[in-house]
Amino acid sequence: MKRVVSVNAIPSDIRGKYISMVTKYADDAQKSLEDSAKSDRTGKLRFLIRNHPVNRI
Repeated sequence: MKRVVSVNAIPSDIRGKYISMVTKYADDAQKSLEDSAKSDRTGKLRFLIRNHPVNRI
């Protein structure tokens, strides 16, 4: 998504806002996934979420 909002056709001031919005959303989603995975007793879900983060954009 970050590449989509980084298109030069979007004015630079708006582009910066979009990029920060996408980054914040990805960080929030990652935190939520990690919090949910804390209840997984096997640790497999937490391992997957940490090794394949949503916010690696």
